[in-house]
Amino acid sequence: MGQLVAALGASHNPHLLMPVERWEEVFEVLSPAGVPEFVRHGETTDQARAAMEFSERALADLRKRLDAARADALVVIANDQGVNFFSFVPTFAVYVGRRHATGRFGPHVFDYACDWELAETILDEAMDRHFDVAFMEEIRLQHTQNVPLYYLLPPGAPGNIPILPVFVNTYMDPMPTAERCYAFGQMLRGAIARSGRRVAVLATGGLSHFPGSTRIGEIDEAFDRWAIGQMEAGRSGELAALSSKALKDSGNIELRNWITLLGVVGDARARIAYRPSLWAVTGLAYGHWDVASPDAGSR
Repeated sequence: MGQLVAALGASHNPHLLMPVERWEEVFEVLSPAGVPEFVRHGETTDQARAAMEFSERALADLRKRLDAARADALVVIANDQGVNFFSFVPTFAVYVGRRHATGRFGPHVFDYACDWELAETILDEAMDRHFDVAFMEEIRLQHTQNVPLYYLLPPGAPGNIPILPVFVNTYMDPMPTAERCYAFGQMLRGAIARSGRRVAVLATGGLSHFPGSTRIGEIDEAFDRWAIGQMEAGRSGELAALSSKALKDSGNIELRNWITLLGVVGDARARIAYRPSLWAVTGLAYGHWDVASPDAGSR
C-alpha cells in the first residue's frame, strides 16, 4: 500500500525568482498597460521586499516538512500557461515520460527525474474511476512548477526526489468545475494508495490575482481569507462546491489546483500563511495539511 506523507500548497508567482528591484518588469508581460497607478503608489519597494522575505520563510518551512516526510516522489499539481498546451488543451493531464522533466526560468535551469511508474498507476486508477486523462511523453517545466520547486527541491541539489507533473486546466475556458477537480484529487488519493510509494503532493498557484486582465493588480483579500478559513477548518466541501463564476470573479481560477489537492487530503486541516502583495499582484499563500489526521481523505 502506498501512503500520502505530505500535502503542500504554494503560490508560484514569478516575481519570487527575480530581485525585488526588477519586479516592475513582470508587468510588461502581465499587463500591456504597465503598472496600475494604485499599485505603483500603494506599496513601497520595502513592502515588496517584505513580501519576498515572507515567501522565502514560508517556502523554507515547506521544504523542511517535505524533507521530514521522506517521500519517494512529489506529485506537482499545476496549470499550463500556453507552454505545453495551446492547440490541444486537456482538462487533466499526466506526464508519463521516462526522460527527465526540464525547464528554465531566467538563469535557473531545472532538471528532475520523474516517477513514470507512479504516473502509470494514476492512469490506471483514472480509467477505473471514469476519468479520461491525457498523457504525454514530452513536457517543458514552466514557472507554475519551477518557482516552488526552486525552493523545495533546489535545482541540482543532491538527493532530490523524483517529481510527477500533473496538470489541471485553470487557464483556458472551458475549465473544470471545482467539484470535478475535487473528484480528480480523490482519484489521485486512490492511486497513491495502490502505488506502494510514500508520496508527497504539492498544489501550486494563486491565490487571487488577475493576470492579463484590466483588473491586474487587484487582490480579493476577503475571498482569499474565506477560502483559507475553510481549508484550515477542514471544510473542503465548501470549496468543492464553489461555482466557476465565483472562482473567476474573485481572481481564483488557480484555486482549482488547491481544490484538487483537497480531494487528496479530504477533511484534513491546513495551516496557511498568507500575505497580499500589490507588487506581486497576488494574494501570496503557502500551506501544509495534517495528513496524519484520522479524518484525512474523508468527506
